[in-house]
Amino acid sequence: MDRLNPLDAVFVDAEDADPRVSMAIASIAVFEGPVPSHEEFLAHIAGRLARVPRYRQKLRTVPFRLGRPVWTSISASTCAAPRCRRPAETGSWPT
Repeated sequence: MDRLNPLDAVFVDAEDADPRVSMAIASIAVFEGPVPSHEEFLAHIAGRLARVPRYRQKLRTVPFRLGRPVWTSISASTCAAPRCRRPAETGSWPT
């Protein structure tokens, strides 16, 4: 069983304690060329998930929070489920 390290567990607890707190780190990249369709993008990502095992796992808390969260494997169909749509497709970002 692979447990979250103590420092990362503190970050998760801070986010869970207050929904207005986000410990996420983000970046943005600008590319040239044609924009791929949503399906092409998902297929591209799905074809590379095997190279990054952590992206095929989900963080789960232990009962009664008696220990640090653990990483559990998720199914390939869950990995392929779309999480977000581009604003151009839906008209606005998801809420």
